[in-house]
Amino acid sequence: MNLKAGMLNNFRLRVGASRFFNNLIFILISFLLCVFIISTFLTEVKVLNTYIEEKEINEAFLPTECDESGDVIKIYLRDKNNYEAYKDLFLSMACEYGHVGGIHFMWKNSWAEIKENLVTNDLSIALVRPEEMETLRAFVQDNYLGVAHYDDYNSYLIATQPLREKNLGTIFSLNKIGLLNDINSRSGYIEPIEFLNKHGVSADQIKIVQYRDNRNLLCALKESEVNIIGTYLDASLFDNQNYYDIKVGSEIPGLKWYVNKKNISEDFLCSFKKVLTTVAKNISPNNYFHKINWTATVCK
Repeated sequence: MNLKAGMLNNFRLRVGASRFFNNLIFILISFLLCVFIISTFLTEVKVLNTYIEEKEINEAFLPTECDESGDVIKIYLRDKNNYEAYKDLFLSMACEYGHVGGIHFMWKNSWAEIKENLVTNDLSIALVRPEEMETLRAFVQDNYLGVAHYDDYNSYLIATQPLREKNLGTIFSLNKIGLLNDINSRSGYIEPIEFLNKHGVSADQIKIVQYRDNRNLLCALKESEVNIIGTYLDASLFDNQNYYDIKVGSEIPGLKWYVNKKNISEDFLCSFKKVLTTVAKNISPNNYFHKINWTATVCK
């Protein structure tokens, strides 16, 4: 009797242990599944937020508040700094000119997006390179008039140590390099990367830190976040003499303002000229957009 009771208790213990183990496995699997679902959800949210952020960074619609029934015009300004510098003046210009209900500002878009807007004749004003516009000559059919341009310029690498040809590969591989986060920028990305490749250093061999604009690049170098930067500015603009530069690549054609001919009128061009000259006067002489050259007779 005692033997049977002992065997029964032993059996119950084994069954209880088995159930406990199975429950533990179930809880563990459920926990891992929850972790996976939450992780996937957070990843999707992050991707969505990044997408929304990029869309917010690349464009903005601002009503003029002076003619709600007016047309919406599109203006391509190339980067966020230009948007901040020009937006209020363009809104004032729109009200002064009239018939404009809002402005759709675009910047930091891919060339494919800008090309589509130019070809479909949707842009009223665009800041692009002459050679970029020339590639579209057969499509735009002279729909745009170039009215003003900025000087040609160069790309430089500025460093906290002398940049000598014989040891460039070593210097690049041992230092962090600051570039613009715009891969279409000739001076802040394309020319420096090509220069690195020319000296046997590929982009994946070095630590690249990307910044929104040239002002942030300069600050990063001064604060030792990076040791080298790629920019259109040269070392002579630094107050401190402990910076060295080297010119990379060939001369880069200056940016040019184009106006859609459907918008051209004496009043429109006069208002537009006022915008560009106001910005030029209010920025530093070292700023690329300080000196503007008029290539068309605008507002005599």
